[in-house]
Amino acid sequence: MKTLINILLFSCLLTNSTFPQFYADSTISDYVIEFMKIADEKIKNMDDFKNTDEGLNDDELEHVAWLYYKCHNENPSVFYNYIFEENKKWNERSIDKNKTLEELKPQTKIVGLGKKIAAKYGVSFLEVSNTPALIRAKFIKMIPSSFDTIRVISTSMRLDFIFLIEDVLKADKFFTIGDTLKIVGNIGGSENPRPHLDINISYLIPVQPRIIKSDFKGWDNYNGELMIKYLHNSVGVWEMGSYKVFPIIDEKITNCEYFGISDTSWTDFKKYFKEKYLIFN
Repeated sequence: MKTLINILLFSCLLTNSTFPQFYADSTISDYVIEFMKIADEKIKNMDDFKNTDEGLNDDELEHVAWLYYKCHNENPSVFYNYIFEENKKWNERSIDKNKTLEELKPQTKIVGLGKKIAAKYGVSFLEVSNTPALIRAKFIKMIPSSFDTIRVISTSMRLDFIFLIEDVLKADKFFTIGDTLKIVGNIGGSENPRPHLDINISYLIPVQPRIIKSDFKGWDNYNGELMIKYLHNSVGVWEMGSYKVFPIIDEKITNCEYFGISDTSWTDFKKYFKEKYLIFN
């Protein structure tokens, strides 16, 4: 009977809760414009892209790292859409000229600056910086939702992963403890691996806006859906990577060597994480 009561109470919780999301202000912020201006100036060709040792002194690199953090965390959905639109313009110019442009694609320039940041601060620091949210949440259930027919190359089954937010390590202006969190996932071969999650176990999960590619020319606007952020452990953007989630059992976080720390208590991990990864917060 007690188990039944708990189930009923939790069902009410899910019914009454709202699913939080990254709210979007359509304004392109000054720090985005400044960051892209620096990217245009410092990453002009593949030599600049590959070279992580030249082009920025320590103070300039710290400022670029701060801008990079701001772009990915203050209003990430707008930043993503802005870059997608800039990439689309580059593609259209390339098609018009019927050749690959000598000018690098905007996304490539961002990766080039990211390589310089990673050379000083580390790859995991870079990836945490471009992950808009890291949330501790208990996994509740998985719901087969629909078939994802938008993706042309790999039609796959859509799944909704339902969590209860227990703590917010990064992005507390977007997410609130006690809210229900819905993460959209797809299962369709190697391109859409399924994260392994156990019901009623807590996890630290990296979260980003889900923006769907609707065709080969453009991108849809952010519609409020969320996805688990790939952590490649690499500065590249061409690897598929894999889902990394970090189980928290008996208040001890595990599988966290990615962050440069051994399995430890959640309290100690939070302190370590804030000191190492949130220096630009």
